[in-house]
Amino acid sequence: MTGHAWFLICVLVISIVVLIALINSRLKFHPFAALIVVALAAGVATGMSAPDIASSIEDGAGGILGDVGLTLAFGTMLGRLMADSGAVEQ
Repeated sequence: MTGHAWFLICVLVISIVVLIALINSRLKFHPFAALIVVALAAGVATGMSAPDIASSIEDGAGGILGDVGLTLAFGTMLGRLMADSGAVEQ
């Protein structure tokens, strides 16, 4: 492997460690906020430009929300229907 590949692997490992530390530390960062902070830092560390970092975060978050959004919406509706009908107390 080249030196650049090792640098990227180190950035990845450090990013994961920082992410876990932010979420589980006394700071108790919200997981989404911690993900954004770490993604920004990793983008800067790898030399990406600001528009590329924003586009990468937008594509990643949008792709995940697009895949999971429908399931979350149906689950929320089902939960609300169960709560309104009294099925939750049973």
